[in-house]
This record gives sequence, structure tokens and C-alpha cells, in this order.
Amino acid sequence: QSIEVMRGVQSSIYGSDGLGGVVHIRTRSSDIDGGSLNVSLGQEGFSQYSLALSQSLGGSNRLRLSLSDEDDGDVLRGNFFETQATSVSLESMLTDTTHLAIRGFSSQTDSRGFPDDSGGPLLAVSPSLNRKDREQSGVSAALSSTAGSRLQINLVVGANQYDEANESPAIAPGARDGVPASNFDSSFRRDTLTLNAVFDASEVLRGTVGIDLLDEDGALVGDIELFPGFSLPQDFEL
Repeated sequence: QSIEVMRGVQSSIYGSDGLGGVVHIRTRSSDIDGGSLNVSLGQEGFSQYSLALSQSLGGSNRLRLSLSDEDDGDVLRGNFFETQATSVSLESMLTDTTHLAIRGFSSQTDSRGFPDDSGGPLLAVSPSLNRKDREQSGVSAALSSTAGSRLQINLVVGANQYDEANESPAIAPGARDGVPASNFDSSFRRDTLTLNAVFDASEVLRGTVGIDLLDEDGALVGDIELFPGFSLPQDFEL
């Protein structure tokens, strides 16, 4: 629907990550009951599917659901990329001045391919492929209420989880000096809470006061194999 680029400090409204600026993307949404289905098929097993549904639940409540699946097929020998995603949202006007939006999403991606600088399927010394599997999920709730024509109060809570498993084979010396094999499993969780009040003092002056809470927890476990039989750990925790 729109893309807005805001430069400078935006932390008071968008949380601590908005310290240097914000790119605010508003996606399109439909207030008409119904849905759409898109299917794309191509050579070498390429396929894309997406389903979007929007349904009124009576009054001022609306439920939206989207599903998608993509498979890039076998265009390049040994490479493949598959991803599935699901998102759901419920929006409700609790009163004439209070709006609630609850959203959730989940995605899973599996990919295999020859590492960069390995030479690809024709020139690679080793047929071993890079493996990367990712899972991500999240849920958020946003409550917005206006008091009069000049004051708006916003409350946003959210939780996100990201997991990745990565195995990269060694790359023989070529244009570079070679890259050792490595592998890791990582997990990252982020919980956020933002509460703020926006007050229009005049047509040219706006004030914001609020609080932003952020809790993050993550860990990575893996090693780098410098040569057969000798590895160095690359573990760390956040």
C-alpha cells in the first residue's frame, strides 16, 4: 500500500531498533469477503502457489489468512530451494476509538547448493553441498486508542523465534586460498513491548512519550574444521 522512509531517531514510536531511522512498509489489505489463488508452474520442477482469504466475522471484525509454497526446482544440478509460509491476522474495532490487531506468521525454508567460489556443478572439486534449513515464527498484538482529536495511545507486544541449521563443506583453493568446512545450529528469540502516547500540541508540534522493553536470547553451537581431525568451536550465547 505504501512505503515510508523516515530518517533520524524514531525510537520513541518504533522501539529501540528505530535509532537510526525506519522504513515503514504498509501491506495492502482487503475489506471485501473472498479470496484469491495464484499458481505458477515452470520447467525443471519450478512451482509457486499462494492462497489469500479475507472474511468478515460480523460487525467490525475481520480475519485474514495467507498460505504460500515455492519450489525453485532443479534448474542447476545439485541446487534446490523450498519454502512454505503461513500468516493470519485478526483485526477488530473494539470501540469507535479503539482498534486491536493480532497477527501471527510461520515460515520454513530448506535449501541446498554449491558454496560460493566452489566452481559449481561443473568445476567443483567436491560434490558436497551447502545445507541451510531455517524456521521462523512470530506473533504480535497492537492496541491503539484515541482520546479526543489530539491524543493517541499505542500498545504493541510481540514475540519472535528464529532457528537455523547450516552445514558448509570445505572449498578447495582456487581464486581464493580455500575455505574450511563449518557447521552450526543457532536459535534466537526476541520479545518486545512498546507503550507510547502521541500528543498533537498544535498543527506544527507533536510530542511522544513512552517506554520500550526488549528481551533477546540466543545461542549458536558449531565448529570450523581447519583440517581433517582438527576443529575449532565457534559457540557463543547472547
